Amino acid sequence: MPCPLLIGMNPSPNFVDEPWHLDADSTKVLAEFALGDPDMTWCLSYGLDLDNLNGAIPPKEDGEIVVDEVEARQRLDIWAQDGRLKGRDVVLVGDAVARVFCDWAEVRPLENRSGQQRRTSRKVDGGELSLIRIPHPGRILRLRNERSELLEWTERRFAAIGGIYRDGEAINAAVVLEIDLQIMLDDQKVADELAIHESNKLSDMEDAAEMHEHRAQLRRQEMERLRWEPEDDDKDEWN
Repeated sequence: MPCPLLIGMNPSPNFVDEPWHLDADSTKVLAEFALGDPDMTWCLSYGLDLDNLNGAIPPKEDGEIVVDEVEARQRLDIWAQDGRLKGRDVVLVGDAVARVFCDWAEVRPLENRSGQQRRTSRKVDGGELSLIRIPHPGRILRLRNERSELLEWTERRFAAIGGIYRDGEAINAAVVLEIDLQIMLDDQKVADELAIHESNKLSDMEDAAEMHEHRAQLRRQEMERLRWEPEDDDKDEWN
C-alpha cells in the first residue's frame, strides 16, 4: 500500500519554489507530530507523499492567502488520472484544502474530527476515498504564540498525522535511515580523523626533511669553509 498523500495549500512564503521545504515552519510542525522531532523534516518523505494544491502562491484576496481553485482542480484531475489518489490515505491540511478537495471530488464535506473518513467519488478510479482532515500547521504556531486554550484541542486533531505515519512501515524506514545516517556520520568522522592524522604525519615528515636538508646545508657550508685556502696575495696575512 502506498504511503499517505498529504496535500497542503501552497508553498511557504519563505520558500516559494518547493512544496514542504525542509526549513519551512509548517514542515517542522509536521515532523514534530509525525516523528516526534521537528528537526527530522528530512525523514518525512520516507513516510509521506507531500504536495500542494497550488504550485505557487496565488495573489492574496483581501489580504488573505487563498487557493487558486482552477489550478487545484487541474492538479487533482491529473493526480486522479495517474492513480495517485487510489488506495491510499489522503491527508487534507487545513479547512480551505478540505473544502476545495471535497468540492472537486463531489462528496459531502468532512466532519470536524480526527481519523479516517470514507467517501465515494466518481472522480477516482475505484470510487472510494480514505480522507483525513487535520488543521493547518500555521494554526498551531499561531495558537502557541497566543497561548490559546484551543491549542490542546487543535494539537490533538493534528496528532492524527502521527498515527497515519506510524501505521505503515514508514516509521521503521525512518528509524533505519537515521541509524544508517549515524553510521555514515561515524564512518566519516573516523575518515576525517584518519585524514587529519595522515596530514599531520606528512607534515611532520616534511618538517623532518626540511630540518635534514637544513643540517646538510650547514655541514656543506662548514666543509667548504674548511677547504677554503687564501689567495697568494693573502698568504702573508695568514702566515
